[in-house]
Amino acid sequence: MSDDTLDARRREHWQRHLDHLLAWPDDRRVLPLYRALMRRPAVRRFYVFQSLDNLSFSRCSEYPFEHRGLPTAAPRLDAHGQRTGGYRARSFAGDEVFGDEEVVADHVEELLVAAGGDTWEGNASSPLVAPLNEALANHGTALRVEERGEGSDRRIDLIGYDVEIYVPTTRDTRSICKIRMPERAPGDDWRCRTLEDAVAALIAWHAANGVDVA
Repeated sequence: MSDDTLDARRREHWQRHLDHLLAWPDDRRVLPLYRALMRRPAVRRFYVFQSLDNLSFSRCSEYPFEHRGLPTAAPRLDAHGQRTGGYRARSFAGDEVFGDEEVVADHVEELLVAAGGDTWEGNASSPLVAPLNEALANHGTALRVEERGEGSDRRIDLIGYDVEIYVPTTRDTRSICKIRMPERAPGDDWRCRTLEDAVAALIAWHAANGVDVA
């Protein structure tokens, strides 16, 4: 996908969310802040998603989002959860800045520019496909992974098997991915710290399940 096409798709993403805010009165409390953020191209390079009044940012367009290292922004609330006026920006480390929508949008922009990195269409796991397949090929195995589905159903599977590879989206940054295998208990997914760990785990699982590795 060309840069121009990706930029156009991101604009559409931001416009769809603006249309949502305009359609739901309860969400309009964040509207001045949202408009201020939307005017900044460096902010629009990222994708936005919302939980209650909280605006968060993601490197990818679909859930599960890749938001590690990125800030959030929301209306300022008191200890009882009531709006006090103005907004706050919170860095991923938890530092906060308060002010009107322009002050907070400026700070969010600074944090996003400092975070840098790529943005993409798909979910948090989508960038794994190409390097993982390359690493598998380098190990001389015919095993490959593929991305299937759309939206919340999008996932990366080991082709031909009920084995899912995904990127954890929690604050735990020790793993580049986890592998969900059918014989392991829910939540007991194989944690991989490196791409080599993931390749070794997939080859080991394949061999242990009675199929010779090509």
